[in-house]
Amino acid sequence: IVKRHEDVSSAPGKEFAEMYERLGIPFSGRVGRIIDEYTARSNPVAAPGNVEHHLHRDSQALVKRWKRTLSTDDISRIRDTVDVLAGKYYTEQDW
Repeated sequence: IVKRHEDVSSAPGKEFAEMYERLGIPFSGRVGRIIDEYTARSNPVAAPGNVEHHLHRDSQALVKRWKRTLSTDDISRIRDTVDVLAGKYYTEQDW
């Protein structure tokens, strides 16, 4: 199963429910609530105090954060490195 980060982050409950179903794993109300808690719009976009393992994030806002925080050179370097694979999942407009 291949999922784009942007798609999962934009609709985490739906996307995780679909993955659970495809994997044959029960998707309980508890699981849905935990996903909602960790991905809620009320969560911060960036990790407080740059604690990278602070996992409660506003997943929808996080989707485009890289465009605001990375330099043009960084984005070009990343794209050059991953484009062979990423080109199968991303269009020119995504960059």
